[in-house]
Amino acid sequence: MLPLDHIPFYSPDPEALAEGFARLGFTLSPPSRYTAPDHPDAAWRGRCVFTRDGWFDLLFGDQPRTPGAPMSVLFRTPDLAATRRELAALNPEESFHLERGWADDDSLPHERFAYSGLRSRIAPLVLAVIQHAWPCVDLLPAWQEHANGAQAVTALIFGGEAPGPAAATAARFLDHQALEYWPQATFDDAFPGAKVRRAIRVRVADLAVTAAALTAAGARFAEMESGSLAVPPQFGVEAGFLFSA
Repeated sequence: MLPLDHIPFYSPDPEALAEGFARLGFTLSPPSRYTAPDHPDAAWRGRCVFTRDGWFDLLFGDQPRTPGAPMSVLFRTPDLAATRRELAALNPEESFHLERGWADDDSLPHERFAYSGLRSRIAPLVLAVIQHAWPCVDLLPAWQEHANGAQAVTALIFGGEAPGPAAATAARFLDHQALEYWPQATFDDAFPGAKVRRAIRVRVADLAVTAAALTAAGARFAEMESGSLAVPPQFGVEAGFLFSA
């Protein structure tokens, strides 16, 4: 079963998006720069948020459908070629290769990626599989320490939407618990005012620490019956967060 690796966000201003994540208590990486070995003129910039298990990629995008919202879910594989063969029924795209460095510091090794989108409709967003080292070779441990206590990115939550026709097939290979489907009314109660009904479940070490960090930042949040903290979209981040212990 392939685990959730990361969730990308696109924005015409990734620095402003990164500031929103920072206000929610996340630690940001330095500015990133992605290049594609097979496309020498291509480059992308952004920021990253790393937890101990899973991460967010905050990338530049000229005209994303919803700036600042989750755009995909990628699942990590140790062998992309083998996974593409296993997932043939999900119509994987050709592999694409990327390399990441830090724009202001070339002293760390570069992280290399190979990924393949899945054409079959599995979820409301396009899913993909990706191969790279974990923990990333270009990652400093201090970047995984967060004021909100974030430990792991565990799921993307959809409100009022349904799985796609290929979901059952994908569940044989991809961690199906990484995709949650909530009734629209339940989602709206937890995350009022969302432009798109998407939220991210994040496991934290101590909910009291999370609540203190959110309060200090002036963030809106509510405690659910389960004890989890529901944070509606704010600060330019067009996703809710569900912090759970």
